[in-house]
Amino acid sequence: MNTTQRTQVIIEKYRGNKDEYKMLKGILCMNHGWDTEDDMKLCELVDLDMIVSRLNELNTVSLIKDRL
Repeated sequence: MNTTQRTQVIIEKYRGNKDEYKMLKGILCMNHGWDTEDDMKLCELVDLDMIVSRLNELNTVSLIKDRL
């Protein structure tokens, strides 16, 4: 399984969960304070850009719902 496929599986597993945003944000921020070598290992496992895209989608949906 490559990075994109692995990340898509993670996103789909969390999709619709009431804490989806928090869980994805946790993945995105988990490397805070890590050294460069460990940070690169995470980037080999998870596509952080895909995580950011999903978080942006969730924000957009939330903003639309707030305006209705």
